[in-house]
Amino acid sequence: MTKLYPQIFTRKSVRKYRADKLSQDACEKVLDLLGATKPLDGAQPLRGELKQAGEVRGLFLVKAPQYLCLYGDKGANSLISAGYSAQQLVLTLNANGISSCYLGAAKPSRRGGDYLMALALGYAAEAPLRTSEQQFRRKPLSEVTDIEGIEDIARAVRLAPSAVNSQPWFLTGDRSEIAVCRKTGLGQVFLQRLNEFDMGIALCHLEIAALHAGLAVKLRVGGTGRAPRGYVCTASASIK
Repeated sequence: MTKLYPQIFTRKSVRKYRADKLSQDACEKVLDLLGATKPLDGAQPLRGELKQAGEVRGLFLVKAPQYLCLYGDKGANSLISAGYSAQQLVLTLNANGISSCYLGAAKPSRRGGDYLMALALGYAAEAPLRTSEQQFRRKPLSEVTDIEGIEDIARAVRLAPSAVNSQPWFLTGDRSEIAVCRKTGLGQVFLQRLNEFDMGIALCHLEIAALHAGLAVKLRVGGTGRAPRGYVCTASASIK
């Protein structure tokens, strides 16, 4: 996981792709990398199916030569775990020159009942990487956490992608026991499903940053920490 740390600061959601598809070997590698991702808190591993252009539809669809449809457990906290695992894959693909974009409103033409999310995949026809944090449109760090002394961890969480850039996370508690909270309220009603997935992405970034700093971290879904007004605690992270 620690080798993925630099990717947090360069990866971006790519919306313009070249027409050429991934090779058969590259497609097999994508599925192998997905199978190697770590699930969260005992959840079932993600499964993937590659689809071609025209086999995925939906609002705000990004035109790409190929798509990866993600399938998994639909039990409690499944979306959080799916986001946690999917972001491991996305960062790994970024390190291997394969760009991606989460598609929360997209669905394959034929899908099973355990479909969760799609990713546009391909080689970027635009600048595929960011070169500085200033290129991220994100909340200031003060709106990501109220804990002193976890700036490096909070920076990584701050840069996580989210549905319509809603950035639903907030870290509270203390340096040894972080409560990871999700924003609630009327404005978040239509984003709740996607924001649960986003919280998994944030947890992935949190763990990578903690490990990069040489810390031991244990993540638990369904946190019991005290959330600030307008948030609900969805997970916790014990840091040593």
